[in-house]
Amino acid sequence: MERSETEVAALSLMLDAKTITLYLAGLEKNGNSAGTRRLRLSCIKAFFAYASDMEPTAVIHAAEVSQIKVKATEMNQLIDYLSESAVKALLEQPDPMTRKGLRDRFFLLLLYDTGARLQEIRYAEFTGAVLVNADRHHVLPPVGAGG
Repeated sequence: MERSETEVAALSLMLDAKTITLYLAGLEKNGNSAGTRRLRLSCIKAFFAYASDMEPTAVIHAAEVSQIKVKATEMNQLIDYLSESAVKALLEQPDPMTRKGLRDRFFLLLLYDTGARLQEIRYAEFTGAVLVNADRHHVLPPVGAGG
């Protein structure tokens, strides 16, 4: 069943911050994690942003919903670095005998060897790349912030 824009906006008007807060509390009471609560709240906020685009009167409710606090969760301990064996195992995963495997291995090695982030590689300008310098080292100058 396809809903019209008016029905979506009307639904947003039936829900308020108190009802949504009770719903989120019920999630946790039923054994859902704080991460699940955070994800559901994110989706609800996105819905209200959409509804407020469709119906201007929903902006008030969207503002109320946006004030619902995200519950803090314990973050898992971050890994400071990968061990040499873990890096080796990761780099050996793609099969270089296939086109996709060769591509994947290339990008993993490029990211590892340059220390660049994926976004930096994605927007890298390879026109100025020096493949081999005088010391026989491969050089790819960074492009972007500070580059």
